[in-house]
Amino acid sequence: MKYSILILVILFSTCSLAEYSKTDIEKIKTDMNSLDRRLVGHLYRKILNKDLSKLTKEIYFQHAKSEQDKSEKEYVDFLFKKDIEILIKTEMKDFVVCLKDKMHLLVLCDRAGKEGVELVSQEDLKLSEVIGGI
Repeated sequence: MKYSILILVILFSTCSLAEYSKTDIEKIKTDMNSLDRRLVGHLYRKILNKDLSKLTKEIYFQHAKSEQDKSEKEYVDFLFKKDIEILIKTEMKDFVVCLKDKMHLLVLCDRAGKEGVELVSQEDLKLSEVIGGI
Protein backbone atom coordinates (compact mmCIF):
# COMPACT_ATOMS: atom_id res chain seq x y z
CA MET A 1 0.00 0.00 0.00
CA LYS A 2 2.83 2.38 0.89
CA TYR A 3 4.53 1.75 -2.44
CA SER A 4 1.30 2.32 -4.36
CA ILE A 5 0.88 5.75 -2.80
CA LEU A 6 4.54 6.58 -3.42
CA ILE A 7 4.26 5.57 -7.08
CA LEU A 8 1.11 7.69 -7.48
CA VAL A 9 2.81 10.71 -5.89
CA ILE A 10 5.86 10.35 -8.16
CA LEU A 11 3.68 9.87 -11.24
CA PHE A 12 1.52 12.89 -10.39
CA SER A 13 4.50 15.16 -9.70
CA THR A 14 6.32 14.25 -12.92
CA CYS A 15 3.16 14.73 -14.97
CA SER A 16 2.50 18.15 -13.44
CA LEU A 17 6.08 19.31 -14.18
CA ALA A 18 6.02 18.23 -17.80
CA GLU A 19 3.29 20.52 -19.07
CA TYR A 20 5.17 21.70 -22.16
CA SER A 21 5.99 19.44 -25.07
CA LYS A 22 8.81 20.33 -27.46
CA THR A 23 6.15 21.49 -29.93
CA ASP A 24 4.53 23.76 -27.30
CA ILE A 25 7.89 25.30 -26.40
CA GLU A 26 8.79 25.84 -30.05
CA LYS A 27 5.45 27.58 -30.71
CA ILE A 28 5.71 29.82 -27.62
CA LYS A 29 9.33 30.67 -28.50
CA THR A 30 8.47 31.54 -32.12
CA ASP A 31 5.46 33.62 -31.06
CA MET A 32 7.50 35.45 -28.40
CA ASN A 33 10.20 36.43 -30.88
CA SER A 34 7.71 37.46 -33.54
CA LEU A 35 5.67 39.65 -31.19
CA ASP A 36 8.71 41.18 -29.47
CA ARG A 37 10.31 42.05 -32.84
CA ARG A 38 7.14 43.94 -33.78
CA LEU A 39 6.75 45.52 -30.34
CA VAL A 40 10.30 46.89 -30.22
CA GLY A 41 9.60 49.09 -33.27
CA HIS A 42 6.03 49.98 -32.31
CA LEU A 43 6.93 50.97 -28.75
CA TYR A 44 10.09 52.80 -29.81
CA ARG A 45 8.45 54.91 -32.54
CA LYS A 46 4.85 55.34 -31.46
CA ILE A 47 4.51 54.88 -27.70
CA LEU A 48 7.73 55.71 -25.82
CA ASN A 49 9.09 58.54 -28.00
CA LYS A 50 12.25 56.70 -29.11
CA ASP A 51 13.27 55.78 -25.55
CA LEU A 52 12.63 52.15 -24.59
CA SER A 53 14.26 52.71 -21.20
CA LYS A 54 10.78 53.93 -20.15
CA LEU A 55 9.26 50.50 -20.82
CA THR A 56 7.48 48.95 -17.83
CA LYS A 57 5.86 45.55 -17.33
CA GLU A 58 2.45 47.21 -17.52
CA ILE A 59 3.20 48.82 -20.89
CA TYR A 60 4.63 45.53 -22.19
CA PHE A 61 1.55 43.55 -21.06
CA GLN A 62 -0.85 46.13 -22.49
CA HIS A 63 0.78 46.23 -25.92
CA ALA A 64 1.51 42.50 -26.10
CA LYS A 65 -2.21 41.95 -25.71
CA SER A 66 -3.35 44.72 -28.05
CA GLU A 67 -0.73 44.19 -30.79
CA GLN A 68 -0.74 40.39 -30.92
CA ASP A 69 -1.39 38.61 -34.17
CA LYS A 70 -3.89 35.74 -34.06
CA SER A 71 -1.01 33.31 -34.63
CA GLU A 72 0.74 34.52 -31.44
CA LYS A 73 -2.04 33.43 -29.11
CA GLU A 74 0.03 30.70 -27.41
CA TYR A 75 2.67 33.19 -26.27
CA VAL A 76 0.17 35.79 -25.07
CA ASP A 77 -1.76 33.08 -23.19
CA PHE A 78 1.55 31.95 -21.64
CA LEU A 79 2.41 35.55 -20.72
CA PHE A 80 -0.85 36.00 -18.81
CA LYS A 81 -0.75 32.70 -16.89
CA LYS A 82 -1.03 32.94 -13.11
CA ASP A 83 2.39 31.54 -12.20
CA ILE A 84 4.49 33.53 -14.67
CA GLU A 85 7.34 35.66 -13.37
CA ILE A 86 8.52 38.42 -15.72
CA LEU A 87 11.61 40.58 -15.72
CA ILE A 88 12.35 43.28 -18.29
CA LYS A 89 15.73 44.91 -18.91
CA THR A 90 15.47 48.09 -20.95
CA GLU A 91 17.87 50.09 -23.07
CA MET A 92 17.35 53.19 -25.17
CA LYS A 93 16.63 51.24 -28.40
CA ASP A 94 16.01 47.66 -27.24
CA PHE A 95 14.67 45.52 -24.41
CA VAL A 96 15.02 42.01 -23.04
CA VAL A 97 12.06 40.07 -21.67
CA CYS A 98 12.60 37.02 -19.46
CA LEU A 99 9.68 34.87 -18.40
CA LYS A 100 9.54 31.96 -16.00
CA ASP A 101 6.67 29.56 -15.47
CA LYS A 102 7.37 28.77 -11.82
CA MET A 103 4.92 25.87 -11.76
CA HIS A 104 6.30 23.97 -14.76
CA LEU A 105 9.91 25.22 -14.92
CA LEU A 106 10.11 26.88 -18.29
CA VAL A 107 12.34 29.94 -18.72
CA LEU A 108 12.43 32.04 -21.89
CA CYS A 109 14.49 35.18 -22.54
CA ASP A 110 14.25 37.26 -25.70
CA ARG A 111 16.19 40.33 -26.82
CA ALA A 112 13.48 42.05 -28.86
CA GLY A 113 15.79 43.61 -31.44
CA LYS A 114 17.47 40.32 -32.38
CA GLU A 115 16.24 37.35 -34.36
CA GLY A 116 15.53 34.29 -32.22
CA VAL A 117 14.94 33.70 -28.52
CA GLU A 118 18.25 33.82 -26.67
CA LEU A 119 17.43 31.43 -23.82
CA VAL A 120 15.07 28.48 -23.43
CA SER A 121 15.53 26.34 -20.34
CA GLN A 122 13.56 23.91 -18.24
CA GLU A 123 15.82 24.42 -15.23
CA ASP A 124 15.01 26.45 -12.13
CA LEU A 125 16.97 29.58 -13.08
CA LYS A 126 16.80 32.98 -11.36
CA LEU A 127 15.68 35.60 -13.88
CA SER A 128 17.72 38.33 -12.18
CA GLU A 129 20.90 36.31 -12.80
CA VAL A 130 20.01 35.26 -16.34
CA ILE A 131 18.85 38.59 -17.77
CA GLY A 132 22.23 40.29 -17.31
CA GLY A 133 23.86 37.93 -19.79
CA ILE A 134 21.27 38.43 -22.53
